Amino acid sequence: MADDTHELLRRMREGDRASLEALLERYRPRLTERVRLMLGDDARRWAETADFVQTVMVDVMRDAKHVQVQDGRGFLRWLSHVARNNVRDLARRRRLESVSSFSRWVCESSPWRAASDQEQLDRVLESIEELSPEHRRVLELRYFAALPFADVAVLMKRSAEATKQLHRRALLRLGRCLRAGDAT
Repeated sequence: MADDTHELLRRMREGDRASLEALLERYRPRLTERVRLMLGDDARRWAETADFVQTVMVDVMRDAKHVQVQDGRGFLRWLSHVARNNVRDLARRRRLESVSSFSRWVCESSPWRAASDQEQLDRVLESIEELSPEHRRVLELRYFAALPFADVAVLMKRSAEATKQLHRRALLRLGRCLRAGDAT
């Protein structure tokens, strides 16, 4: 698959639209998950994740020839970068309070920290994708939606104590994923 991705990226840079479309379809599920996290629960009430992903893909198709990514990981980072910029622009245009804390943090990030912050955010998002759906959900509700444990417990149909335990396990697992990424 890595060789296939490398070849698709090479052909994409040469202007082959079919290669770009194949890459976009391959990475659409992961991009969709990242956009969902960036928007948060409140923002998804007014912005459909699928519509937002489609806008990102249109932007990507316009600029694909100019991007020099070498592998699938780089391609996904580029997609995430375009998505973050779109979320930030939308939040600024609407001055929305409902954009997730993640997106507010992206909007408020100092320019001199931008490159390293984006890399760290990509690492966190990649690691979150490795978690089980329950672990992803508890972290999303606690940090991206900024909900108290009592509300998270109700939404997850668990007791408050069980939710706190799940949260602790999710953080431990996320930490292991991040450390494993540092080793590579």
